[in-house]
Amino acid sequence: MKKRIFAALAGVLIIALVTAFGVVFSVDEIVEVYDGDASATGIKSGDIAGIAEISIGDNILSINETEAKDKVSEYFSDNSIDIYDIERVFPNKVIIKIKHRLPIAAVTVESGGYALADIDFQLNKIEEEADFSKLVFIEGVTVKNTFNIPELKRVREGLIAAKSAGFSNEALASFIEKVNLTPEGKIVFTLRSGGVITIEGQGEQLSAAFKDKYSKYLNLSDKLRPGANL
Repeated sequence: MKKRIFAALAGVLIIALVTAFGVVFSVDEIVEVYDGDASATGIKSGDIAGIAEISIGDNILSINETEAKDKVSEYFSDNSIDIYDIERVFPNKVIIKIKHRLPIAAVTVESGGYALADIDFQLNKIEEEADFSKLVFIEGVTVKNTFNIPELKRVREGLIAAKSAGFSNEALASFIEKVNLTPEGKIVFTLRSGGVITIEGQGEQLSAAFKDKYSKYLNLSDKLRPGANL
């Protein structure tokens, strides 16, 4: 008899604990944080949580981060938006950290059109036309079905070096009209002003070289900038 009473009490206690945990750790706030310009996505607050199927009232402990990331990746098949982290702030808050890949450049596709590239060359987006007033044209390179070629790896290094001078994605595309490579692997930026900046080296050398030449460019008068060849 005592064993039955003990078992019944244990069962009641377990149910009470499960219920308490369900209430205590029930999500009552979801925050979406963008790495990039959220306004450029056209997505409303709460949309990504909805796609990931993370909702108010969910148990914070039962959220499956892998499934949530996969759902968003499947929805945005062009890789323009990904969840890169889901942070649980106990007891009731969930922060969804979102990567928004903005196109910064475009390269000609062999079969026609242009492949748009973000700064990390992770986008998977092809357009028939490209707005080169807002995109850097990658000159002298044609792609088939991948960005994973030596020429574009080198271009990416150059764009990252240029961005390290303090440019946003939008500002970088407003400053640089096109980029191409010399046979020796030098990276040549043709500026929208008409000037030219050429850099060479690897890693931090590229960043230092661009910053140095960009500083020299800024010190030029408006009259000399269009013909500058730095």
